[in-house]
Amino acid sequence: MIKRFTPESISRALFFADPMHTSCVENDLFDECDQIAICVAEKLSEGYSLETALRHEVIHWFGEVLAARAWLKPMVEILMKEKPH
Repeated sequence: MIKRFTPESISRALFFADPMHTSCVENDLFDECDQIAICVAEKLSEGYSLETALRHEVIHWFGEVLAARAWLKPMVEILMKEKPH
């Protein structure tokens, strides 16, 4: 079974993992990652892998220099632990 991710689940994972160190959790910025999550979900629907979709959008939103420092593994782990949608 292919695991499906919703924009909401992606946004939640971005929020808790905070790969760009934007302090979302500390500042209760629950919707900070919503637009990025929508874009990641679109990439997934186009056939991108989760890791590639995430990396692509982090580069798009934050630039290559900052994206190179992003640690996406915790976010991927959070998403992989969720039940399929």
